[in-house]
Parts: sequence; C-alpha cells; structure tokens
Amino acid sequence: MRSYIGHTPKALTYMDSSDTPKTSYYRTHRDSTRVVVVEDIPSAVRASRYVNAVALLGTSCSVEAAWEMAQVFSHVVWALDKDAVRQAYNLQRTHAIMFTKSDVLRLERDLKDETEERLEAILV
Repeated sequence: MRSYIGHTPKALTYMDSSDTPKTSYYRTHRDSTRVVVVEDIPSAVRASRYVNAVALLGTSCSVEAAWEMAQVFSHVVWALDKDAVRQAYNLQRTHAIMFTKSDVLRLERDLKDETEERLEAILV
C-alpha cells in the first residue's frame, strides 16, 4: 500500500501466490459504491480521476478478486478495451451475483486514449 497525498492510499496492488499482481486499485476522493474495472493501469489511472477504478492487468478476473471488490463496492462496471467486449460480458455473467448491480460499458476507444471531456462524459 502506498500513499502519495494525505492519509489514503492512491493505489493498492494485491499479489497472488506467484508474487505477480492480479489487480491494482485506484480510489477517488469521492465516496462511491461504484467501481469501473479496466484492463490496464494507464486506463485505471485516467478513470480514477472520476470514479474508483481497478486494473485487471489483463482480461480475466478471478472469483477471489471479484469477491474483494464486492466487499467494498456494490456496483461494478466492466469497461474492458473494445477488442474484449465479449470477455466483459462473460465477466458480468460470471460475477454478477456478488454485486447489487453489474454493467458493461462498451467503449469505442481505450479509456487511456480518451480526452478529459470524453472521459468525464463516459464515467460521471
């Protein structure tokens, strides 16, 4: 856990048994029960300006990682890259029971490549 500003951590990275990160969390300063799940860290950092974000570091999400998110957030939005939209729907179906609400955000471009105006429009 690492804190850059103030007392709350900017990013939390959870390790699996092989000491490789499986998810990386980016919290906003806003209180929210919603989290946006993306594939990569640059997209998570960009999204975290507006919402809580989790980088999967790929396109898979274990039951354990989803359960960890569900302990903090009741609403999950799967926002994988455009080429992984089918996987986003698979994740929604697989993990929906853990969350009060589960949505898929179909993206035209990766969040890391969007303008600030477009990011705000998509995420807020």
